[in-house]
Amino acid sequence: MSGLRNQKNTLRNSIYALRDELITGFEDKIMEEEKAKLLHKKILDMFQEFRVVCKGLHEEWEVFKEIDKQARLNAEYNQVSSAVDDSTKLVQE
Repeated sequence: MSGLRNQKNTLRNSIYALRDELITGFEDKIMEEEKAKLLHKKILDMFQEFRVVCKGLHEEWEVFKEIDKQARLNAEYNQVSSAVDDSTKLVQE
């Protein structure tokens, strides 16, 4: 289970870092549209992987009935989902 947690944390941190890079690029007007689209695609791809990992963790925790961990996982998933949505809105503008 710790391997899945580590993978989830790595993906989460990578998604946040790419989102921040995207935001900075837009704010500073130094990012080309093509690079922005590539970063956004990478964010979306990583988010798909993040979903799979979260689902795997949720299933493992269900076995142990660790409700608190499930709630924290759901909250974290929603935060990452919001970060992905933010990057999508930036790219669409």
